[in-house]
Amino acid sequence: MAKSRHGVVAKTCRGGTAILEGYEKCKTCDGEGYIYYEVPHRHGPSRDSGYLEEQKEICAFCSGDGEVQIGRQDSD
Repeated sequence: MAKSRHGVVAKTCRGGTAILEGYEKCKTCDGEGYIYYEVPHRHGPSRDSGYLEEQKEICAFCSGDGEVQIGRQDSD
């Protein structure tokens, strides 16, 4: 057990991250705090082929913390 960033006792998981007691890893972002998605770019006169660009944004479900309260239902 170790103190977390919120000053509350936490358990350390296999990956070395601390999860607050009463909290669990966010299933939406897999505990990273970010959601990754691809944005397609079409080909054009200056490019002979299209490509996919990876973007990331803060997970709306856990607000970027990577953890949610136990029992909180996922919105998906």
